[in-house]
Amino acid sequence: MSNTFYGSIHAFRGIAIATIVAAHTWAFLIFWTGKVDSPSINWVYAITETLFHGSTLYFALISGLLFSLVLQHKGWRRFASSKVKFVLLPYCVFTLLCTWLYWDFTRQASPEAEPLPTVLAGLVQGSASVQLWYIPLLFGLFVLTPLLVWLQQRGPWMLLVIGVLPLCISRSAFPDLLSWQTLVYFAGAYALGMLWGAHYLRVIRWLQRFQWQLLGLVLLTSGAVGWSYLQGHTQEGFWFYRQSLIYVQKLAAAALLLGWLESRAQSLVWARRLGDYAFAIFFLHVLVLDRFYFGVYDWLMTNRTGLTLAWLGLFNLAWTLLGSLALAWLIRTIGGRYSRMLVGV
Repeated sequence: MSNTFYGSIHAFRGIAIATIVAAHTWAFLIFWTGKVDSPSINWVYAITETLFHGSTLYFALISGLLFSLVLQHKGWRRFASSKVKFVLLPYCVFTLLCTWLYWDFTRQASPEAEPLPTVLAGLVQGSASVQLWYIPLLFGLFVLTPLLVWLQQRGPWMLLVIGVLPLCISRSAFPDLLSWQTLVYFAGAYALGMLWGAHYLRVIRWLQRFQWQLLGLVLLTSGAVGWSYLQGHTQEGFWFYRQSLIYVQKLAAAALLLGWLESRAQSLVWARRLGDYAFAIFFLHVLVLDRFYFGVYDWLMTNRTGLTLAWLGLFNLAWTLLGSLALAWLIRTIGGRYSRMLVGV
Protein backbone atom coordinates (compact mmCIF):
# COMPACT_ATOMS: atom_id res chain seq x y z
CA MET A 1 0.00 0.00 0.00
CA SER A 2 1.46 3.35 -0.98
CA ASN A 3 1.89 6.20 1.43
CA THR A 4 -0.53 8.38 -0.55
CA PHE A 5 -3.71 6.46 0.06
CA TYR A 6 -2.60 5.26 3.47
CA GLY A 7 -2.43 8.96 4.34
CA SER A 8 -5.98 9.53 3.12
CA ILE A 9 -7.36 6.65 5.20
CA HIS A 10 -5.31 7.76 8.19
CA ALA A 11 -6.63 11.32 7.96
CA PHE A 12 -10.15 9.96 7.53
CA ARG A 13 -9.69 7.93 10.71
CA GLY A 14 -8.86 11.20 12.49
CA ILE A 15 -12.04 12.81 11.17
CA ALA A 16 -14.01 9.69 12.10
CA ILE A 17 -12.91 9.74 15.75
CA ALA A 18 -13.75 13.45 15.96
CA THR A 19 -17.31 12.73 14.78
CA ILE A 20 -17.66 9.80 17.21
CA VAL A 21 -16.61 12.06 20.09
CA ALA A 22 -18.98 14.76 18.82
CA ALA A 23 -21.86 12.28 18.86
CA HIS A 24 -21.34 11.93 22.61
CA THR A 25 -20.54 15.50 23.59
CA TRP A 26 -23.99 16.94 22.84
CA ALA A 27 -26.00 13.80 23.60
CA PHE A 28 -24.48 13.49 27.07
CA LEU A 29 -25.12 17.14 27.89
CA ILE A 30 -28.74 16.80 26.78
CA PHE A 31 -29.69 13.48 28.34
CA TRP A 32 -27.58 13.56 31.50
CA THR A 33 -29.32 16.79 32.47
CA GLY A 34 -32.86 15.98 31.35
CA LYS A 35 -34.51 15.26 28.02
CA VAL A 36 -35.53 16.90 24.77
CA ASP A 37 -38.18 19.10 26.35
CA SER A 38 -38.19 22.34 24.34
CA PRO A 39 -38.20 23.31 20.63
CA SER A 40 -34.72 24.85 20.85
CA ILE A 41 -33.23 21.74 22.47
CA ASN A 42 -35.01 19.61 19.89
CA TRP A 43 -33.26 21.56 17.13
CA VAL A 44 -29.84 21.12 18.79
CA TYR A 45 -30.52 17.43 19.23
CA ALA A 46 -31.76 16.97 15.65
CA ILE A 47 -28.80 18.80 14.09
CA THR A 48 -26.10 17.09 16.14
CA GLU A 49 -27.63 13.63 15.80
CA THR A 50 -28.01 14.14 12.05
CA LEU A 51 -24.36 15.08 11.72
CA PHE A 52 -22.80 12.61 14.12
CA HIS A 53 -25.07 9.69 15.06
CA GLY A 54 -23.88 6.48 13.43
CA SER A 55 -20.31 7.71 12.95
CA THR A 56 -19.00 4.39 14.30
CA LEU A 57 -19.87 3.08 10.82
CA TYR A 58 -16.76 4.93 9.66
CA PHE A 59 -14.62 2.75 11.92
CA ALA A 60 -16.21 -0.43 10.53
CA LEU A 61 -15.59 0.75 6.97
CA ILE A 62 -11.96 1.63 7.79
CA SER A 63 -11.42 -1.80 9.38
CA GLY A 64 -12.64 -3.45 6.19
CA LEU A 65 -10.44 -1.23 4.02
CA LEU A 66 -7.33 -1.90 6.08
CA PHE A 67 -7.96 -5.63 6.18
CA SER A 68 -7.88 -5.85 2.38
CA LEU A 69 -5.04 -3.34 1.97
CA VAL A 70 -2.73 -4.51 4.77
CA LEU A 71 -3.76 -7.31 7.12
CA GLN A 72 -4.97 -9.88 4.61
CA HIS A 73 -1.46 -10.17 3.18
CA LYS A 74 0.08 -10.91 6.60
CA GLY A 75 -1.76 -14.15 7.28
CA TRP A 76 -4.42 -15.23 9.75
CA ARG A 77 -2.00 -15.85 12.61
CA ARG A 78 -0.72 -12.26 12.42
CA PHE A 79 -4.26 -10.97 12.06
CA ALA A 80 -5.44 -12.80 15.20
CA SER A 81 -2.40 -11.92 17.31
CA SER A 82 -2.63 -8.23 16.44
CA LYS A 83 -6.29 -8.12 17.48
CA VAL A 84 -5.56 -9.84 20.78
CA LYS A 85 -2.61 -7.59 21.64
CA PHE A 86 -3.84 -4.26 20.34
CA VAL A 87 -7.63 -4.48 20.67
CA LEU A 88 -8.51 -7.09 23.29
CA LEU A 89 -5.83 -6.14 25.85
CA PRO A 90 -6.65 -2.39 25.86
CA TYR A 91 -10.32 -3.32 26.04
CA CYS A 92 -9.70 -5.47 29.12
CA VAL A 93 -7.65 -2.69 30.71
CA PHE A 94 -10.39 -0.12 30.16
CA THR A 95 -13.14 -2.47 31.27
CA LEU A 96 -11.33 -2.94 34.58
CA LEU A 97 -10.59 0.78 34.89
CA CYS A 98 -14.15 1.89 34.11
CA THR A 99 -15.65 -0.74 36.41
CA TRP A 100 -13.51 0.64 39.24
CA LEU A 101 -14.17 4.31 38.43
CA TYR A 102 -17.94 3.87 38.10
CA TRP A 103 -18.35 1.32 40.89
CA ASP A 104 -20.28 3.69 43.16
CA PHE A 105 -22.78 4.37 40.37
CA THR A 106 -23.05 0.64 39.66
CA ARG A 107 -23.85 -0.12 43.30
CA GLN A 108 -26.41 2.69 43.44
CA ALA A 109 -28.21 1.20 40.43
CA SER A 110 -27.76 -2.44 41.55
CA PRO A 111 -26.93 -2.77 45.28
CA GLU A 112 -26.40 -6.53 44.88
CA ALA A 113 -23.68 -6.09 42.21
CA GLU A 114 -20.37 -7.89 42.77
CA PRO A 115 -17.02 -6.93 41.17
CA LEU A 116 -16.11 -10.12 39.30
CA PRO A 117 -19.51 -10.77 37.66
CA THR A 118 -19.70 -7.07 36.79
CA VAL A 119 -16.30 -7.16 35.09
CA LEU A 120 -17.14 -10.34 33.19
CA ALA A 121 -20.48 -8.92 32.07
CA GLY A 122 -18.71 -5.72 31.05
CA LEU A 123 -16.26 -7.68 28.90
CA VAL A 124 -18.96 -9.69 27.16
CA GLN A 125 -21.47 -6.86 26.71
CA GLY A 126 -19.19 -3.84 26.42
CA SER A 127 -21.15 -2.25 29.25
CA ALA A 128 -18.36 -0.89 31.46
CA SER A 129 -18.58 2.45 29.65
CA VAL A 130 -21.05 3.75 27.12
CA GLN A 131 -18.69 3.60 24.11
CA LEU A 132 -17.27 0.12 24.76
CA TRP A 133 -20.20 -1.75 23.19
CA TYR A 134 -18.40 -1.41 19.87
CA ILE A 135 -15.47 -3.66 20.87
CA PRO A 136 -17.47 -6.91 21.31
CA LEU A 137 -19.18 -6.01 18.04
CA LEU A 138 -15.78 -5.48 16.41
CA PHE A 139 -14.66 -8.92 17.54
CA GLY A 140 -17.82 -10.27 15.96
CA LEU A 141 -16.66 -8.70 12.69
CA PHE A 142 -13.20 -10.21 13.14
CA VAL A 143 -14.76 -13.66 13.63
CA LEU A 144 -16.82 -13.18 10.46
CA THR A 145 -13.80 -12.08 8.43
CA PRO A 146 -12.73 -15.56 7.17
CA LEU A 147 -16.30 -16.18 6.00
CA LEU A 148 -16.38 -12.81 4.24
CA VAL A 149 -13.05 -13.56 2.54
CA TRP A 150 -14.42 -16.93 1.41
CA LEU A 151 -17.50 -15.23 -0.03
CA GLN A 152 -15.40 -12.57 -1.71
CA GLN A 153 -13.27 -15.22 -3.42
CA ARG A 154 -16.41 -16.77 -4.88
CA GLY A 155 -17.80 -13.52 -6.16
CA PRO A 156 -17.52 -9.86 -5.13
CA TRP A 157 -21.27 -9.52 -5.59
CA MET A 158 -21.72 -11.55 -2.39
CA LEU A 159 -20.10 -8.78 -0.36
CA LEU A 160 -22.33 -6.28 -2.15
CA VAL A 161 -25.37 -8.25 -0.98
CA ILE A 162 -24.10 -8.10 2.61
CA GLY A 163 -23.39 -4.40 2.11
CA VAL A 164 -27.02 -3.62 1.28
CA LEU A 165 -28.57 -5.74 4.06
CA PRO A 166 -28.52 -2.77 6.49
CA LEU A 167 -31.06 -1.07 4.24
CA CYS A 168 -33.63 -3.58 5.48
CA ILE A 169 -32.16 -4.65 8.85
CA SER A 170 -31.45 -1.86 11.35
CA ARG A 171 -29.12 -1.76 14.33
CA SER A 172 -30.93 -2.10 17.65
CA ALA A 173 -31.71 1.03 19.61
CA PHE A 174 -30.05 2.35 22.77
CA PRO A 175 -29.56 0.98 25.39
CA ASP A 176 -29.67 -2.53 23.83
CA LEU A 177 -26.89 -1.79 21.37
CA LEU A 178 -25.53 -5.33 20.97
CA SER A 179 -27.76 -7.62 18.93
CA TRP A 180 -27.74 -9.73 15.79
CA GLN A 181 -29.24 -6.77 13.91
CA THR A 182 -26.40 -4.50 14.98
CA LEU A 183 -23.85 -7.08 13.85
CA VAL A 184 -25.52 -7.31 10.43
CA TYR A 185 -25.71 -3.51 10.21
CA PHE A 186 -21.99 -3.00 10.84
CA ALA A 187 -21.00 -6.09 8.87
CA GLY A 188 -22.47 -4.33 5.85
CA ALA A 189 -20.04 -1.42 6.16
CA TYR A 190 -17.16 -3.80 6.99
CA ALA A 191 -17.87 -5.97 3.93
CA LEU A 192 -18.07 -2.94 1.64
CA GLY A 193 -14.77 -1.74 3.10
CA MET A 194 -13.17 -5.11 2.29
CA LEU A 195 -14.51 -4.99 -1.26
CA TRP A 196 -13.42 -1.38 -1.71
CA GLY A 197 -9.96 -2.10 -0.30
CA ALA A 198 -9.43 -4.87 -2.86
CA HIS A 199 -9.80 -2.26 -5.64
CA TYR A 200 -8.97 0.88 -3.69
CA LEU A 201 -7.47 3.22 -6.28
CA ARG A 202 -9.89 2.17 -9.00
CA VAL A 203 -12.86 2.87 -6.72
CA ILE A 204 -11.36 6.20 -5.57
CA ARG A 205 -10.92 7.36 -9.17
CA TRP A 206 -14.48 6.32 -9.96
CA LEU A 207 -15.89 8.10 -6.89
CA GLN A 208 -13.98 11.28 -7.71
CA ARG A 209 -16.00 11.51 -10.93
CA PHE A 210 -19.21 11.68 -8.92
CA GLN A 211 -18.34 14.06 -6.08
CA TRP A 212 -21.27 16.39 -6.70
CA GLN A 213 -23.69 13.48 -6.84
CA LEU A 214 -22.26 12.12 -3.59
CA LEU A 215 -22.58 15.55 -1.99
CA GLY A 216 -26.19 15.72 -3.14
CA LEU A 217 -26.87 12.29 -1.65
CA VAL A 218 -25.30 13.31 1.67
CA LEU A 219 -27.40 16.48 1.79
CA LEU A 220 -30.61 14.69 0.78
CA THR A 221 -30.25 11.91 3.35
CA SER A 222 -29.15 14.40 6.01
CA GLY A 223 -32.28 16.45 5.42
CA ALA A 224 -34.46 13.36 5.75
CA VAL A 225 -32.65 12.22 8.92
CA GLY A 226 -32.94 15.68 10.47
CA TRP A 227 -36.65 15.83 9.67
CA SER A 228 -37.22 12.46 11.35
CA TYR A 229 -35.52 13.69 14.53
CA LEU A 230 -37.56 16.88 14.56
CA GLN A 231 -40.73 14.80 14.20
CA GLY A 232 -39.72 12.65 17.17
CA HIS A 233 -39.94 9.34 15.33
CA THR A 234 -38.67 6.36 17.35
CA GLN A 235 -37.55 2.87 16.45
CA GLU A 236 -39.73 -0.20 16.80
CA GLY A 237 -38.83 -3.64 15.53
CA PHE A 238 -35.81 -4.79 13.55
CA TRP A 239 -36.18 -2.14 10.81
CA PHE A 240 -36.32 1.63 11.14
CA TYR A 241 -36.15 3.84 8.07
CA ARG A 242 -33.92 6.42 9.79
CA GLN A 243 -31.19 3.86 10.41
CA SER A 244 -31.24 2.97 6.71
CA LEU A 245 -30.94 6.65 5.82
CA ILE A 246 -28.04 7.08 8.26
CA TYR A 247 -26.29 4.08 6.72
CA VAL A 248 -26.50 5.61 3.24
CA GLN A 249 -25.60 9.07 4.57
CA LYS A 250 -22.47 7.89 6.38
CA LEU A 251 -21.20 5.69 3.55
CA ALA A 252 -21.76 8.46 1.02
CA ALA A 253 -19.96 10.92 3.32
CA ALA A 254 -17.08 8.45 3.69
CA ALA A 255 -16.80 8.04 -0.08
CA LEU A 256 -16.88 11.80 -0.56
CA LEU A 257 -14.27 12.45 2.13
CA LEU A 258 -11.88 9.70 1.06
CA GLY A 259 -11.98 10.92 -2.52
CA TRP A 260 -11.34 14.48 -1.37
CA LEU A 261 -8.57 13.43 1.04
CA GLU A 262 -6.70 11.48 -1.63
CA SER A 263 -4.85 14.63 -2.71
CA ARG A 264 -5.16 16.68 0.49
CA ALA A 265 -4.42 14.37 3.43
CA GLN A 266 -0.83 15.52 3.90
CA SER A 267 -1.94 19.12 4.50
CA LEU A 268 -4.47 18.19 7.21
CA VAL A 269 -2.05 17.89 10.11
CA TRP A 270 -4.81 17.94 12.74
CA ALA A 271 -6.65 15.03 11.08
CA ARG A 272 -3.48 12.95 10.81
CA ARG A 273 -2.62 13.67 14.44
CA LEU A 274 -6.08 12.55 15.55
CA GLY A 275 -5.64 9.51 13.32
CA ASP A 276 -2.42 8.63 15.16
CA TYR A 277 -4.31 8.49 18.45
CA ALA A 278 -7.78 7.52 17.21
CA PHE A 279 -8.13 4.22 19.05
CA ALA A 280 -6.78 5.66 22.29
CA ILE A 281 -9.16 8.62 22.00
CA PHE A 282 -12.01 6.15 21.50
CA PHE A 283 -11.18 4.49 24.81
CA LEU A 284 -10.37 7.66 26.76
CA HIS A 285 -12.85 10.27 25.58
CA VAL A 286 -15.77 9.38 27.86
CA LEU A 287 -13.50 9.65 30.93
CA VAL A 288 -12.40 13.13 29.81
CA LEU A 289 -15.95 14.10 28.87
CA ASP A 290 -17.16 13.08 32.33
CA ARG A 291 -14.84 15.62 33.97
CA PHE A 292 -16.36 18.40 31.89
CA TYR A 293 -19.90 17.23 32.56
CA PHE A 294 -19.50 17.08 36.33
CA GLY A 295 -17.81 20.49 36.28
CA VAL A 296 -20.73 22.24 34.57
CA TYR A 297 -23.65 20.15 35.84
CA ASP A 298 -24.94 22.46 38.58
CA TRP A 299 -24.66 25.56 36.41
CA LEU A 300 -26.21 23.85 33.39
CA MET A 301 -29.22 22.64 35.36
CA THR A 302 -30.24 26.26 35.96
CA ASN A 303 -29.27 27.51 32.47
CA ARG A 304 -30.50 24.68 30.27
CA THR A 305 -31.53 26.13 26.91
CA GLY A 306 -30.91 25.08 23.34
CA LEU A 307 -28.43 27.92 22.80
CA THR A 308 -26.52 27.05 25.98
CA LEU A 309 -26.32 23.37 25.01
CA ALA A 310 -25.20 24.30 21.49
CA TRP A 311 -22.18 26.40 22.44
CA LEU A 312 -21.35 24.33 25.52
CA GLY A 313 -21.26 21.25 23.30
CA LEU A 314 -18.70 22.93 21.04
CA PHE A 315 -16.51 23.72 24.03
CA ASN A 316 -17.06 20.20 25.33
CA LEU A 317 -15.95 18.74 21.99
CA ALA A 318 -12.73 20.76 21.96
CA TRP A 319 -12.03 19.93 25.63
CA THR A 320 -12.66 16.22 25.11
CA LEU A 321 -10.56 15.88 21.95
CA LEU A 322 -7.63 17.87 23.33
CA GLY A 323 -7.83 16.24 26.75
CA SER A 324 -8.00 12.73 25.29
CA LEU A 325 -5.14 13.51 22.93
CA ALA A 326 -2.98 14.85 25.75
CA LEU A 327 -3.76 11.91 28.01
CA ALA A 328 -3.05 9.41 25.23
CA TRP A 329 0.25 11.14 24.45
CA LEU A 330 1.23 11.00 28.13
CA ILE A 331 0.42 7.29 28.38
CA ARG A 332 2.30 6.63 25.15
CA THR A 333 5.32 8.57 26.41
CA ILE A 334 5.40 6.74 29.75
CA GLY A 335 4.39 3.31 28.45
CA GLY A 336 6.68 3.26 25.44
CA ARG A 337 6.30 0.16 23.30
CA TYR A 338 3.81 -1.31 25.78
CA SER A 339 1.37 1.60 25.50
CA ARG A 340 -0.38 0.13 22.48
CA MET A 341 -1.37 -2.88 24.58
CA LEU A 342 -2.62 -0.55 27.33
CA VAL A 343 -4.43 2.21 25.48
CA GLY A 344 -4.32 1.28 21.79
CA VAL A 345 -1.58 3.71 20.70
